Amino acid sequence: MWNRILVIVTSTLVLILLYVFIPGLRNDRDRILGDKQFKSDHWKKAAKLYEKVIDYNANSPKEMTRLGYCYFKTGDVKKAIATFKKSIQIDSTKLKTYRWLGDVFLQEEDFLNAGKAYQKLISLYRAHHLLDKTDADDYMYALDKSVFCELKLKNDSLALRQLHSFASALRMKIQ
Repeated sequence: MWNRILVIVTSTLVLILLYVFIPGLRNDRDRILGDKQFKSDHWKKAAKLYEKVIDYNANSPKEMTRLGYCYFKTGDVKKAIATFKKSIQIDSTKLKTYRWLGDVFLQEEDFLNAGKAYQKLISLYRAHHLLDKTDADDYMYALDKSVFCELKLKNDSLALRQLHSFASALRMKIQ
């Protein structure tokens, strides 16, 4: 009789453990496969996998940002913007989110919002002192796009300040 009870308890514990841990393993698999598809520019496949990851864990800023980029690359601008904004709510310091959000707005010729996204990216670089040589390319990209947006909006004084920052970043990269 005790053997039967032990078997039932053990079986129940195994089922509980499988129920708890298998979804996490499946989520890790989807994340890894999503990253692989993302790096291979298979945007639709990557998006489906990232959607699964986010369904399991909605607080994944990296996957949320990458999902937004997949939407952008497949032409779903509204979903891309909404997804980037959700990612910012989760982690407002994720640099790629602001870069890609700016790119979406720039493609849509929404220079005001594009400029805001690039300005936020620039301020994050400055605030976190991320201006070493490896970051200089991304920083210069943001400055370049910000200047473009400000010129389109006819905000010459801010564009001039950004050009000065661009020149400083270029000098740092050359050194």
